[in-house]
Amino acid sequence: MRIPVLIFLAFALGTGLAVAADLPEAKPGEVKRGKTRNPHGAVKIACESCHTSTSWRPIRPSPDFQHESTGFRLKGLHAAVSCRSCHESLVFAETGNKCAACHADIHRRRLGSSCDSCHSEVGWKVSGRAVKEHQNRFPLTGGHAAVDCQSCHPGAAVARFVGLSTDCVSCHISDYKTTQAVNHESIKAGLRCEDCHTLLSWTSPRFDHSTTQFALRGAHAGLDCASCHQNGRFMKLAATCISCHRSDFAATDDPRHEAAGFPQDCTRCHGDGQWKGATFDHSQTRFQLTGGGHQSAACSDCHVNGQFAGTATACAVCHAKTVAETRAPNHSAAGFTGECSSCHTTAGWDDATFDHRASTRFPLTGAHNSADCSSCHSDNQYRGKSSDCVSCHLTAYQATRDPNHAESRISQDCVSCHQPSGWKGASFDHSKTPFQLSGAHLAVDCRSCHANQKFTGTSQACASCHLSAYQQTANPNHVAAGFPQDCTSGHQTTQWKGAGFDHSKTKFQLTGSHQ
Repeated sequence: MRIPVLIFLAFALGTGLAVAADLPEAKPGEVKRGKTRNPHGAVKIACESCHTSTSWRPIRPSPDFQHESTGFRLKGLHAAVSCRSCHESLVFAETGNKCAACHADIHRRRLGSSCDSCHSEVGWKVSGRAVKEHQNRFPLTGGHAAVDCQSCHPGAAVARFVGLSTDCVSCHISDYKTTQAVNHESIKAGLRCEDCHTLLSWTSPRFDHSTTQFALRGAHAGLDCASCHQNGRFMKLAATCISCHRSDFAATDDPRHEAAGFPQDCTRCHGDGQWKGATFDHSQTRFQLTGGGHQSAACSDCHVNGQFAGTATACAVCHAKTVAETRAPNHSAAGFTGECSSCHTTAGWDDATFDHRASTRFPLTGAHNSADCSSCHSDNQYRGKSSDCVSCHLTAYQATRDPNHAESRISQDCVSCHQPSGWKGASFDHSKTPFQLSGAHLAVDCRSCHANQKFTGTSQACASCHLSAYQQTANPNHVAAGFPQDCTSGHQTTQWKGAGFDHSKTKFQLTGSHQ
């Protein structure tokens, strides 16, 4: 679009036309008299403003003429061109002030007749005004802002400006077809360039992987596309971990994944961030990790020699050495089983417990419950231990003086008098003897009848305890009356008063008025 201006400039410089071309020739020093016609028409400008006194031409290099006085101010490139570039005729007034007067419209008037709609006096390059208008329909940003109009609007002479599509592919179909780093046609990539590219450049494309069935997270988000999409394969790739990480799986030695029979789903142990810091949900196996001990143990503590699949879940498989070395109590000597959970929890070895009720014939109750195991199992004997009281309490039995158990030949079965809660508060079930206690007998102290701590062989005859009461009774005098010493013949066990006598047991039965 600069060609017309250049042609005019060349013409003006080449011809050196003078404004006085039609004037009659005058010889130096000669002044022609007569009627003179101004070749420039009716202009009121002094000749010396443009010409010198030597000759009409060439005109002065810098004519002293204010062009703005004509209503057309010279700006930009207009100020630098020769007068003849615009004024082909010496009659200046015949030159129009419209763009088309000087500049041929290569757009064939399809974009209007005013060049300044898109151009400025600075040059044919599109003006800021035209760019501003462009923003209304297709904003020029990024790489678009730097390209020449011809790049998108080829064939300006045929007005390829109006009605052009704003779709990327309308300009970039050749880029789409020739791209080989990722062959767009073979992978059937969409024609919407903006789905992957920015307006700045073709490089550093981005793709919203979340629109696929495999969202990129963690380390995956920072990888180059070619790391997973090798050989330009983008469609129908497997989303399984092993499809990309088979070599990592096979090369891992600590632990050896293949030998251990690990699943090929990496997410079972690894996160998206990195390989290190792997975890395994043991609850998915037959052996759930509970308590501090198992949860804090290293995998290799239980899975020696890289064996993971088929590892036995029995306690003794891992803890046989601990069982053998334990001395308090000596597990081996005591014949303890290798089932640690019968006494221990997974929290730790300390504070072991044993369910005496469920596992033995001797449930622990009362004081037995709080006793230390060694109190009864002092000889480290746990199997075949006697459940007889005297097997543990013989010393206490022999040392007791109130009453003296040994001399009194009290039963060595402690439960006959004592409760498991403690020695004090002993009681004796007299109904288990030939002399059942009833009435006032129930409230008396044992010593009242068992003097001198004699418990075995004590006589059941009333007189053995009540002889003094029998002899001292005066109303009636039992001795003088010859009453029998069997108190039950006249008294009840509740008290002495209210005595009665069964006369029918004598030779004179009371009848009638005798009663």
